[in-house]
Amino acid sequence: MTKSPVTLIVVKPRPVQIATADTHVVSWTPTTNYGSSREALTVSSPRRGEEALIYLRFPIGGLDITKNICITMYVLTSTYSGVSTLRFHPIIDAWEEMYVTWNTKPRLGDLVGYVSAEKIPKEKWVSFVSPPEVTRRLIKRDSLEVCLRALSETYFALSILTRETAYKPHLKPYT
Repeated sequence: MTKSPVTLIVVKPRPVQIATADTHVVSWTPTTNYGSSREALTVSSPRRGEEALIYLRFPIGGLDITKNICITMYVLTSTYSGVSTLRFHPIIDAWEEMYVTWNTKPRLGDLVGYVSAEKIPKEKWVSFVSPPEVTRRLIKRDSLEVCLRALSETYFALSILTRETAYKPHLKPYT
């Protein structure tokens, strides 16, 4: 039996930060908390007067926030009509995953980024690249907190899987 040399490659581990909180709030059930839900939902339905928002919190320890990072999540469903965008907002006020409802939702900061709904696939992992100038606006103390908000002239709904599943939202370095 011939022995072959083995090449050793040393790879610097890339930190991945799993969401420490993820939930959604919905206008049509304003006192319900969805903190333990396996899915989080954002909806824009102006004709019906309905809206839902997704809140995500990630630790940032170990990540180089002076470089691009990816906010990565598993998009389960994405349905839209008309001009529709997924918008990213910083979260201003404190919030707790197991207590926040539509009636107690935190205020949002100004829009920091968006992507057209037509570019978002469903039933796939999707990464949104956050450049350092955007990342700095999303950081609150030792975590990155972002609200995902659907916006549409007619209808847009998007759902992601939460940390209560094997498909946990996470932050990772952009390469």
